[in-house]
Amino acid sequence: ATLYDGGAGGGVSFRGGLFYGNDSLEITNTTISGNLVAGSGGGLAAYRGDSFLLRNSTISDNETRSSGGGADISHFLNATILNSTISGNRADFAGGGLTLYNDGPESWLIYNSTITGNTAGTLAGGIGVAGYYY
Repeated sequence: ATLYDGGAGGGVSFRGGLFYGNDSLEITNTTISGNLVAGSGGGLAAYRGDSFLLRNSTISDNETRSSGGGADISHFLNATILNSTISGNRADFAGGGLTLYNDGPESWLIYNSTITGNTAGTLAGGIGVAGYYY
């Protein structure tokens, strides 16, 4: 799946297959803003796949009553956040900016990006990282 020049708001939900294999999510030149959800991932919830890429994008001013105010990104073999901004998001529990959840050999790269001004009610205002699900 690829979201390109997706504009503002609306939120994104992506769920790959039961097992890894050819499932990828790429979000480029997109703003995800102003969403409120009860579950994880205020602006973006992405679960399971081979690769995840957030490039030249902004995730801002989203809110969740759970974890991952801006984004909840889980179970990707490789994930990259590149030249992006994650700001002004809020989670009632953890990971105000984003939560990264891995349970295997996954790798993460956050490069030339800004994660600022996010808040969480319990822990990890910027990035919450775990090997188990909150």
